[in-house]
Amino acid sequence: TEAYVNEARIISPETGPASEDVGEPACSCVLSAIREMQPAHAELLTRLDLREEPRDTIAADLAVSPSTLRVRVHRARLALKKRISEICPTCGDGRFMQCDCGHSPEVHNRTEMAF
Repeated sequence: TEAYVNEARIISPETGPASEDVGEPACSCVLSAIREMQPAHAELLTRLDLREEPRDTIAADLAVSPSTLRVRVHRARLALKKRISEICPTCGDGRFMQCDCGHSPEVHNRTEMAF
């Protein structure tokens, strides 16, 4: 779900919120899961949830209707949620900032959470 990406998003102190690359997941489990997804799902979630590109821009680039994009986003987020649950039980429960699986200890200590 969108919450998995949004809850795990940070704003990098180096780039700040005005940057093109607005945020990255606070836990590397999310990035690991995205990297292992189908390329179309990974690209869609990266553009929409990490880069915060407008939905209409993404739909136009993909030559799909807004409703088709909604379906694709829903499917991609379900796949992300499933994959996160498989690689990290802590993050799979939504406790990203408590993750100790080894994917992301450096990220937990250097950034602040953005809501």
